Amino acid sequence: MDANDVKSKINEELQLGSTTCEQIESFLKESGWGGSFDRFNRGYQITIRQDSENYKAISVFLHVDDDCVFQRSEVKETYTMP
Repeated sequence: MDANDVKSKINEELQLGSTTCEQIESFLKESGWGGSFDRFNRGYQITIRQDSENYKAISVFLHVDDDCVFQRSEVKETYTMP
């Protein structure tokens, strides 16, 4: 799985302007990605690590508005310490 695969899955499952925080949390649980809500930045932060690549991760941020409705996503490959 790479950043493009993650972005595609998000685009298939989450609808801009209509998906609620409850639906996002359900999606994250079903996908096995985990993550947590960042109340200061109003969104979900997710780090997806792959067992085969110790230093490579996919960082995801799902932005929501004040009513907790999905607005946009950011997905990028990052390199971190294991």
